[in-house]
Amino acid sequence: MAHDTVLKYRIKMQNFAWGLRQQMGYPLFAPANDCTAFAGGGLADFAKGMEVACLANQMRKDVVYLGWSAPADAAPTTFAVAIREMLQVAWLDSMVPWAADDILPILLVSIRHDQHVVVGSRGLLERCSGTPANALGRGRKLAMQRIRRAAATMGDHLAANNVLLAPGEAWREPPTASGDTVVRFA
Repeated sequence: MAHDTVLKYRIKMQNFAWGLRQQMGYPLFAPANDCTAFAGGGLADFAKGMEVACLANQMRKDVVYLGWSAPADAAPTTFAVAIREMLQVAWLDSMVPWAADDILPILLVSIRHDQHVVVGSRGLLERCSGTPANALGRGRKLAMQRIRRAAATMGDHLAANNVLLAPGEAWREPPTASGDTVVRFA
């Protein structure tokens, strides 16, 4: 693939991840409890799950993963999460974004299990029981529309803190900080 094509693909992946991040209610800056990462790459299969689970452990962050079947695809085809638990990292694949309306945060809903994932008040990913009605219908379509709209506003540059890892490569800190923590004094 030509350099320009690779760059456009990486920007598209980054912006879609940022769009999902924003629409799930996680800020685009690094919050005080920066404990969730958003990542993208190839399809979210078992091998990728092992890799992302190791990454989540190394980063000390939960990971929302967007999987792309091909660089030319307009949007990811798979969604998954790696959630750090007390003794393991849980890999939840076969997730779909779901929105109740144009305002409430987007959820990631399992299409295999009766559960969904939300960004909790502390920024942690929380696994919850139950699935909303029409997860594969109107709610999924609305979520994808919202993510696409948000991604379209993210610009056409690759962020300085964007890290590209080869398969199996260990985590390394980005060359620049991911953003400022918001501090407010009364």
